[in-house]
Amino acid sequence: MINIYLYTFIDFSFALSILFFVGWKLSLMKIWTKSKVKKSSKQFYDSSTISVVIPFRNEEKNLQILLESISKLHPIPKEIIFVNDHSDDNSVNMIENFDLEFPKVVLNLEESDFGKKKALRQGINFCSGDFILCWDADIKVKKDFFASLEKTAISEILLLPVKMKGKNLLSFFAEIDFYYINNLNVSCFGLFKPILANGANLLFNKNSFLKNDSIQKHGQITSGDDVFILNDFKRDKKSVSMSLDRNLIVDTNAPSDFNEFVMQRLRWIKKTNRVGDSFANFIGILGILYHIGFLLLFILIDYSFAVILLKMLLDVIVLTSFLFKIKHSLLLVFVPLFSIIYPFYIFFIAVSSLFVKPEWKERVLYK
Repeated sequence: MINIYLYTFIDFSFALSILFFVGWKLSLMKIWTKSKVKKSSKQFYDSSTISVVIPFRNEEKNLQILLESISKLHPIPKEIIFVNDHSDDNSVNMIENFDLEFPKVVLNLEESDFGKKKALRQGINFCSGDFILCWDADIKVKKDFFASLEKTAISEILLLPVKMKGKNLLSFFAEIDFYYINNLNVSCFGLFKPILANGANLLFNKNSFLKNDSIQKHGQITSGDDVFILNDFKRDKKSVSMSLDRNLIVDTNAPSDFNEFVMQRLRWIKKTNRVGDSFANFIGILGILYHIGFLLLFILIDYSFAVILLKMLLDVIVLTSFLFKIKHSLLLVFVPLFSIIYPFYIFFIAVSSLFVKPEWKERVLYK
């Protein structure tokens, strides 16, 4: 009987891996095809119509890197709006004292408001661009970011790439986990529709956002601005595109300690659960079955070594194309270890999500 379950699960795992590999290839074809649209002023982004909005709270350790990379941008956006979410460090002074060649504004969030969602909306209401580019305060951008954006076909919402950089074994694991999820999202984009967006690098039409914003339904959830925005655009059947252009990648640091890593993942899983996207939930369940299934096989059958090798092989198949695409193929060295640990990690995060309230910037995000 166990052999029947074993063969069934192996067939399921291979089918799932191949499905997402095919989705990845289809996604690249969709992105490439859209990039070849005949250029016209109405079809491609214009930097002078883009307002950058950056909410921040206590980011003095990261702002210098962001500001220096912004100062090298060419061409430049219409304006950049920083929104201060009640920082009590030197963040505001750092921004105000840094010279830029284009308009820069620092707004302070109303005393009665708090959180990234409210900060983002205050910035959007203030800005004058036709398009809003959301960045986080702990990123680094490439100088050719807007030059590449001006070669990108316009959509109502554009999902842009984010690259994590780690410095120790834990942060390398966090990187692979992050890319695993993002690779899954790229595959879903190719097969059906994307399930995730990253607010560290997200571009959308301002008027469409104001028309479809559903914050009144989820404003009490202070996390998840990105996936809620994506869901609003999908619900209204707005055009959704994705880019994997290397010049459009923004860099951010991977969590470097265990508590930071766990809190980040708990924020992600809880906000995804609360969006109400049944397709995203279905994909999440498939992923859990895949990883937990291998854990159960490892425990229940006599072919433990073969199970481990199979898991490594499938994870390498899933991750290789994505890591080469973002020029981070050296991480493949850590994939075998990742494959062994990941099912235990998934189980730990799933259980923790039932009891632990995630925090961000000294705030509990979910009551």
